[in-house]
Amino acid sequence: MKKAMKISGIILGIILIIALVIFIFCPGIFTYIKVKHKYKDIDRTIGKFETVDIPDTFKSYDLNGISLKAPYDYKKTKTSHGLRSPDEKITIMILQWDMAETEALLNEYGHDVDQWEHYEYEESDYRSFFKAVDDKYPVNYDASSDILWFIKDRLNAEMCLKLRSKDRKVFLEFADIKENAWAIENAWKMSGDGFTAYVSEDISDMYSDSFWTVTIYPDSGGSEHYFAVIKGAGEETSKQIISSMRISE
Repeated sequence: MKKAMKISGIILGIILIIALVIFIFCPGIFTYIKVKHKYKDIDRTIGKFETVDIPDTFKSYDLNGISLKAPYDYKKTKTSHGLRSPDEKITIMILQWDMAETEALLNEYGHDVDQWEHYEYEESDYRSFFKAVDDKYPVNYDASSDILWFIKDRLNAEMCLKLRSKDRKVFLEFADIKENAWAIENAWKMSGDGFTAYVSEDISDMYSDSFWTVTIYPDSGGSEHYFAVIKGAGEETSKQIISSMRISE
């Protein structure tokens, strides 16, 4: 009996030592198990957008800093920032957006910009998290650091293994956002001549017609980027238009 108790004590001691080692070196192990079970897209990354051939019947257009090709009978809108098909069922729009300039303008009119306003924690908590995972903190003067692409692409289950306290809570918030983001949009990454772009296809029930967006970041960096919307064109035509996109010289 005493021998059995001694053996049991040794086994219990070993288990406690193993548990302590896990807690010290992998404090997020239970969070890891949780997100792997709960979120099917937690380790999903953004794949490459495969460009397609562009029909000879397409015509070149310049829209707000972006050149592209689209069916020859599309007409420019009054603002010259967009195109419409003759029946007006298909719309293409290009926006040129400077995030730092927008923030400065809002501040000038008394609206303090807080990018974490609709998130659960404080700015210091998000700074701590990005430092803990050794990734780029999102800032307006670097448009390509947009948090959406970090969440949809680089956030993964293994990242949480060494996280503690509030860093772990921020991770769980982002994990939930990632699952919802992939549920409403497919996404691909496209490398072009002097730019990197993220192509998104809406798969939610929000729009009755096809809805594609392209966010274009010049390789030169900075706070400026382009945002394209293609509505109602269908998958094939949308991919052809996107494949033709370039930054105008």
